[in-house]
Amino acid sequence: MKDKYSRFLHGKHYVRDSRYSYSKYQGLELLHSWRIQRENVLSKLPPAEAPPIQGSSPQPLDPPFATEALMDFVMHQISVKHSMEPNVRDIVLQLVKRFEVFRRIHRAYDSRFRALDIDAHREPHLYVRAGELFEAAYSNTLELPFLNALLKCIDTLCGTRDEIPHPYLPRLAFLIEREAVHVKSRAEMAGIDT
Repeated sequence: MKDKYSRFLHGKHYVRDSRYSYSKYQGLELLHSWRIQRENVLSKLPPAEAPPIQGSSPQPLDPPFATEALMDFVMHQISVKHSMEPNVRDIVLQLVKRFEVFRRIHRAYDSRFRALDIDAHREPHLYVRAGELFEAAYSNTLELPFLNALLKCIDTLCGTRDEIPHPYLPRLAFLIEREAVHVKSRAEMAGIDT
């Protein structure tokens, strides 16, 4: 059986695909291939650890926005309030939009949410934090754009895991475990027996 999921994991990571489009559902074979790929990565990682919530970061009001501080603010807001207020939701949607289109998380953004330095995007810890943010957003809303961003973010992390500093690997394991829970739940909601 040809591995239908490997095309999502292998290839150029951090590179914008000029042919960007959503992939159509390819049936249970794709889900099975996805599960095997993720289990393979998970078997090579240390035990999972939940993400840190961080201290209460104030909402960054003036650009430029340091992405790490921005994501820490959002994670704190979601974890404390167990919901997303409109200002927090707007930030998450901007990150999702940027990641969906460019497949990158940049170090900092300007007032129009454009990267300050287009070359400052190869920082694996930012992708781990973005994955945690997308997972928290999906857990709180069950909205598919957040799950889709999470899947793609984990694809990037799995494909570049050799670049991820060791302290972040247990957090990647946590993301993969949460992703599996979400995909299984979503499949059950759709009446798909996985």
